[in-house]
Amino acid sequence: MGGLVSRVVVFEFDAATWEVLTPLMEAGELPNLSALKAEGASGLLRSIIPRWSPALWTTIYSGKVRSKHGVEGFDATSESVRVKRLWDIAEQAGLKCGVFGTPVCWPPTDKCAFMIPDVLVDRGSETVPPEYSRLQDMYWARRHSMLEYARDLYDLWRIGVRTRHLSRMIWERLLLAARRSGTVEKYWRQRLWWTAIHSDVFLRLYHQHQPDLATFDYQATDTIQHRYWHYYDPERFGIPLVKAEPYRDVLPASYREADRIVGEIRKAAGPDATLVVLSDHGGAPAEGLGQFIEARLEKWVATLGIGRAATPIRLVGEYCLEFHDPSYLAETQRTLEQVHMKESGQRLFRGFAQRDGHLMLYPIRDHIEGNTVVVPGHGEHPFEELFHRLDAEHSGVHHSDGMFIVAGPPIRAGVELEPGSILDVTPNLLVILGLSVAKDMDGRVWEPMFKPSFLAQSPIRFIETYETAQCEEKGVL
Repeated sequence: MGGLVSRVVVFEFDAATWEVLTPLMEAGELPNLSALKAEGASGLLRSIIPRWSPALWTTIYSGKVRSKHGVEGFDATSESVRVKRLWDIAEQAGLKCGVFGTPVCWPPTDKCAFMIPDVLVDRGSETVPPEYSRLQDMYWARRHSMLEYARDLYDLWRIGVRTRHLSRMIWERLLLAARRSGTVEKYWRQRLWWTAIHSDVFLRLYHQHQPDLATFDYQATDTIQHRYWHYYDPERFGIPLVKAEPYRDVLPASYREADRIVGEIRKAAGPDATLVVLSDHGGAPAEGLGQFIEARLEKWVATLGIGRAATPIRLVGEYCLEFHDPSYLAETQRTLEQVHMKESGQRLFRGFAQRDGHLMLYPIRDHIEGNTVVVPGHGEHPFEELFHRLDAEHSGVHHSDGMFIVAGPPIRAGVELEPGSILDVTPNLLVILGLSVAKDMDGRVWEPMFKPSFLAQSPIRFIETYETAQCEEKGVL
């Protein structure tokens, strides 16, 4: 091993797209990202279909296609991953790692200095270090009294959330309550509250542990673009300006918040670190407006009579039934495929996926016509018994064109590269860290990104694989 060349911080800018970034940069609204782009290399980062974040981030950090790493949907855990990811490789090489919010990291490993799993799935609150598990509990909890809320605020302050962010949360919650605001107003504010909370805790952990490799996941752009793109671009969707105006700045606000955090991370990491900003996929306007509906999984389990055979798993963006008795799975899917509205015949699930005893359900995102759901073999039911209409419309979708910016000591300044693939990320990060690239990875190294002086001092080296037992010896790296 040649020794650590440059510390690395990866900012996971979920669903970020140049379509939104470029005009905001030109308007001077993203000073930190603009400076990073000017001082480093940037370009399009092509994603892979299907564009499901858990699988995509596992591809990004392994450099391997889905069939190799084994992760498909939101039901995956860290035990589902069949290959070594970047932090596994770096840790074996003697580097200190910290992971915050990256998908498919539950249950966490104590081999990292810190590992705070994502909150896409409500499975468990385990964290490394363990004292941060309260953060996970608070994300999913429902507060029933002001005393519980006050305890949350104290616990957040205790684990590093700054007073100014807590004060903003308190003020905005009071404002929302006074206005009796609906979901459209609450949703984006809550997403940005949690972004501020998570970034503060990450920065505290980063200062405490000074990792050689760190990741931070920023989800707000994706969750917000799904629900607010029609407000951002009302002409495209035929939305009256008077309706769009109160929320027209919500999507740009999620990018400005990302810019703020990138600036703070860069300051914390220092000039000798390489900062990587990238998205697992892009975002784009949908062809038309749809409506979000939630499936009430507990009610579905009872209606289908599969309570002893399956357990509902609470996810963000997907719905999952985990079957203890797989013999029920196929018949359950056949029934759900035929579920429809009595009045219109409209089918209510747009797709399904089966994986390792799990059935993933995908409700439609269209406007629902009627009030009665027909469940073949299980009667007719009021729509609100089995589903919940959200006070939100669906207008943003995932797109294959994501983005990347890389800036640091090894990187040439002001370079716009040819479009790359998410498969390329780990091979290039290994080069920056001074480690060998594995030949069984499916991505490539972007040589034009690197300064010639850097490659002269730290030439690109290759190893057959990191997956065999002998590669755990530091000497082969």
